[in-house]
Amino acid sequence: GVARHNANGTGGTTIIAGPSPAGGTWRALAYDPTGDGGNGSLWAASFASDLIEVDLSGTVLNTFANDGWSLYGLAYDDATGDLFGHDSAGDVIKISTTTGLNLGLQWTSGFPNGASQGGLSGYSQLAGNLAALSQGTPDEMGNYDSAGSLTFGPLDVEAQSGTNGHLG
Repeated sequence: GVARHNANGTGGTTIIAGPSPAGGTWRALAYDPTGDGGNGSLWAASFASDLIEVDLSGTVLNTFANDGWSLYGLAYDDATGDLFGHDSAGDVIKISTTTGLNLGLQWTSGFPNGASQGGLSGYSQLAGNLAALSQGTPDEMGNYDSAGSLTFGPLDVEAQSGTNGHLG
């Protein structure tokens, strides 16, 4: 399911108990502020599942068949209204929120430790910043700028947090 929490982690409230993408897990998840007629919606996928869009009560708005992706992370792109997707090799792709089509490679993974896709989170999206987590050895965190340049830090998320990291 999906829960909403206060910024300090308190006040957890389940807002969506289902449905979930095929595979039963909400892995890749992105908030779309323009979805559901401006009421906001969530996009979700799990590896090679279909891509679904649900309203904030969990009602399915759209379902798009897998178009060649294996997603573990999603982030909404304020500039285009499409989605960034963290694909299987750790690359960042674009996916249309209108057609559900894979628009292709956005940026090639720059993670040095044999990256596999991990969490993805946009921040200051109008400036093109996208935080990405790699499930490599060790897990790594980096930031893509609008030109696709990747800077790192922290490099070993597991050592610093004591657990596998999730981002989104």
